Amino acid sequence: MTPGNDRLGKIGKSIIIEALALICICAIIAGCTGQAGVNGNTSSNTGYNIKKLVIGTTFQIADININDVRFSEIRKALTHQGMVRIAPNGTYVPALADSWETKDAKTWVYHLNKSARWHDGVPVTSKDVNFTINYMKDKFKSFSDVESVSTPDDYTVVITLKAPNSNYLMSNINDVIYPMHIFQNVSEPTKFNDVNATIGSGLYKFDSFDKQAGVLTFKANDAYPGGKPAVEAIEIRMFKSTDTMVMALQKGEIDTVYSYSQGLPYYYVPKLLQNDDIKLLMINNTGIPAALYFNTNRAPYDNVSFRRAISLAINYGEIANLVGGGYGQAPNAGFVPTGSAYYVDTPRLTYNLSESKRILNSIGYKDVNGDGFREMPDGSLLKTTIYVSNAFDDAVRASSLVKEYLNAAGIAVDVRVVDQSTFNSVLGKHDIVIFPATPAGMRMYAGFGSTYIDGRKLKLSNVTDPEYQSIVDGLMTTADNGRYDELSSSIQGYYASQLPAISLYWSDFIQPYNKKYEGWTPNPFWGILSYETFYNLHAAC
Repeated sequence: MTPGNDRLGKIGKSIIIEALALICICAIIAGCTGQAGVNGNTSSNTGYNIKKLVIGTTFQIADININDVRFSEIRKALTHQGMVRIAPNGTYVPALADSWETKDAKTWVYHLNKSARWHDGVPVTSKDVNFTINYMKDKFKSFSDVESVSTPDDYTVVITLKAPNSNYLMSNINDVIYPMHIFQNVSEPTKFNDVNATIGSGLYKFDSFDKQAGVLTFKANDAYPGGKPAVEAIEIRMFKSTDTMVMALQKGEIDTVYSYSQGLPYYYVPKLLQNDDIKLLMINNTGIPAALYFNTNRAPYDNVSFRRAISLAINYGEIANLVGGGYGQAPNAGFVPTGSAYYVDTPRLTYNLSESKRILNSIGYKDVNGDGFREMPDGSLLKTTIYVSNAFDDAVRASSLVKEYLNAAGIAVDVRVVDQSTFNSVLGKHDIVIFPATPAGMRMYAGFGSTYIDGRKLKLSNVTDPEYQSIVDGLMTTADNGRYDELSSSIQGYYASQLPAISLYWSDFIQPYNKKYEGWTPNPFWGILSYETFYNLHAAC
């Protein structure tokens, strides 16, 4: 496997292609382009197209240590790198590693970019990679899948996993590398908030954090091997609410908004469309805003006929309209959204309440006493409890509709909206949960949402079926592209036939921006916070 033939590069959508085409057209007509490069092609333009890009967010960043979750997302996008990063079309491209190979998906060999430097000028070497893996294992129990690391020379790293993992490059994106010369003397990294904690090797360098104003500033890393970006400085302003953030966008105080794995809620769109200075970019979402997961190890949710009856009781078109604001669409039974790598077309999920009732009657769940709710075969009330995390508004809104639909089918429902900690504590013991699947989450573990569904991982669907786990294990271990194709089809076929989880709706991300800039080039994980955006952005033609 090399950068040129990565098999997980089948993502992409026409909107990104069209956006890139428009950039090229504008360049021909008006000569307004971004800088050259990204992957080792040094920019010939010594100036910057944009002095400062101002981005609004509702992220609340507490500090700059490596354990701050929100700062971590900014770190991965701007200041730090893993061995690879993800490109707009979903392929893995070089970051700290120029190239890589594996013969068995267990031993991975990486060849580092010899021009890579930490922001303080110290060269990045294999010692930093080795140190990071062992340090993070010790401090945070990360890299638990790594058996050993060896460094034959300063620019070669050999990572041996405990078990084969053909999807290991996905981990390389999230597992950023830290400078050994900074952290080797840091015994408590969660308390290390010195500016040195921000030193990375990425396209931007940390400049300042004004906590009182809620503003972080980053400056371009002129020494980045891929060349100088088009944007000299990035300012990230934190807002207490989406309302105030959108107001700032309308006033021209910020250039765009950002939230990890989320677009702007649809209900802001009508007002934004009235502002001639604002444009909207629709970004292909390979995640799921809200999905329903059955605990397949708990009766009656272990019965595929019961799960099918539930799926038929749900009005997907109405959810897409009411929760997605008309920007959503009814999903397919294969769970994996359109535009995803190795997407397979499966039957569309449909609403058919009469058929749902017929199935429930046929498997013994009937309304015996005529009160409108069904009883179990033993005579007790058929009642399901649905847990929803209060961290995800779309999931909360969808849960109230799902309750109505299941009530209409004769099923009593108790919806419990809880904090994330409580939500995590009930997994494996729950009946049903409603939870989103992020684009990154869909590609973790064996990909295809397996990290949410496999009983060996997050346990949202808690599937322990040997047939399913055999497919997952095959995806993890095969190094044969043809076999991978077969298994990627099989796992989506399993979802469609067995329904361990169902997408409640699919939708694109809504990304508003000030029309004075063009060249926004989103990637599947960090949206508009992509290196391609920072190289391509320019004044509108």
